[in-house]
Amino acid sequence: MTDVLELEGVIKEFGDEVVTRVLHGVDMRVHAGEFAALVGPSGSGKSTLLNILGLLDRPTSGSVRVAGKETTELTEAQRTALRGEALGFVFQFHHLISALTAAQNVMLPLGIQVGRMTSEQEARAVEALGEVGLADRAGEQITKLSGGQQQRVAIARALIKRPPLLLADEPTGNLDTETADDVFKMIRAKSQESGIACLFVTHDPALAERCDRIFKLVDGLIVDVRPGANAGS
Repeated sequence: MTDVLELEGVIKEFGDEVVTRVLHGVDMRVHAGEFAALVGPSGSGKSTLLNILGLLDRPTSGSVRVAGKETTELTEAQRTALRGEALGFVFQFHHLISALTAAQNVMLPLGIQVGRMTSEQEARAVEALGEVGLADRAGEQITKLSGGQQQRVAIARALIKRPPLLLADEPTGNLDTETADDVFKMIRAKSQESGIACLFVTHDPALAERCDRIFKLVDGLIVDVRPGANAGS
């Protein structure tokens, strides 16, 4: 089975005179098309690990392969290019631009890639919004949409380039229970339809159980990897 994400012996330390080790040798593999959960208590190192997975930070030592490419020796320009090609991001706080419409927000990754926005990109954005049930809101300002609708826009933006890996960082953490369930189902469905792997970070054990596998991070180490009890639901 092909791995879209491979970590071996990843260590991350901060500080010079006083060194603090946050990650203590993380080994982790996420398969192509897999929907996996990352869980762990506050302070376990999840944010640090996600920054490394998202190519926003480098490990102190160890190997990080994304979409088959070893990233630790890449230049910053090469890392930025790979991030744009191979990764999609959905966050707890959607980080949409309030001055733009829903379609314009979804277009952003395409516009950044070629240096301008085009009518063809807009058509793709409207299509992507249709896939998350928001085609009729494409021209609406983001501020006029509900929290759940805004998160759907963020999902469409993350997936418009069909990256091999989606990193979802507590995307339901700021939503009520019903809306959180809807957003989880949406991310899982789009991941399955597109064959995109997803690492879904959550504090909600019920959502984690609905993933294919669960990685548990404690004190900077993956201490348990197991199938979700309701994988596929």
